[in-house]
Parts: sequence; C-alpha cells; structure tokens
Amino acid sequence: FMTALDNIEKNIKDSSRGLYQGDNAKYLQGADKIPEYLENYLKSTHNQADEFRISCIRNLRTTSDAVSKLAEQLPEAIFGSIELMYVEKIEKETLAIEQEYEKKYFTNEMEKKQNLQDLRPNLSNPACKEELATLDKKEITRFT
Repeated sequence: FMTALDNIEKNIKDSSRGLYQGDNAKYLQGADKIPEYLENYLKSTHNQADEFRISCIRNLRTTSDAVSKLAEQLPEAIFGSIELMYVEKIEKETLAIEQEYEKKYFTNEMEKKQNLQDLRPNLSNPACKEELATLDKKEITRFT
C-alpha cells in the first residue's frame, strides 16, 4: 500500500517539475524541487493515507478479535445443534414406539375383555370342550 503511494507521489513530483519550467521554475523549492502547495498537499495526503491504513489495521484487529471469540463458541454451537437434532429424532422415534405400544395394549385389552366375556360357567361341560379349547388357544396366542 505504502509502496503504491510512494510511486504515485514520485509520478506527481516528476510531472509537476515538467510543468514548472522557465519563469515558473522559481516556484520550485525544497529537496524535491516541487511547489510548496504541492508539497503540503502531498504531506496531507500521505498523513491521510497513514491514518486510513492505521484505521484499517485497527478495524482488522477488532474484527479478528470478534471472529476469535465466535470461533471459541463454534464447537459448542455445533455440538449443541447436533445434540438437539438427535434428541428430536430420538423423541420422534420414542413417540412412534409409544403410540405403537398403546395401540397393541388397547388391542390386547379388548381381546382380554372379549375372552373374559366368552368364558362362562357352562364351558366346563364336556359338550363345550371344543369351545373351551378355542378360547384357551386365543388366550395363549394373546400372551405370546
């Protein structure tokens, strides 16, 4: 950056020397042989460029500090996000399993209620032996 500014200043000084020749050469002064107003302008521009460069460096340092602070929090944020994603996934899977269990439990309870209704005292009669065996098989199947 500063090298580019020095090259620009050198070109300006060389160009201004070409403009001030003959009677106008008396306006050239100093070691660089340029007019005083141009020397003051170049000094002012050089100071502004230095201030701009320093300001950019400060902004860069401030931004770097902010990025460093964010970088420290990044692993925690990533792991938190991953944890949240898997917690939600596990909760969905658990909910699906619970719903399936409740459905099976309800079906099982309905079958149990129906089997209890079908179980009546006269099933001990030898003529109802087949019906009792069928009811027994239903109940065994319900438990397995």
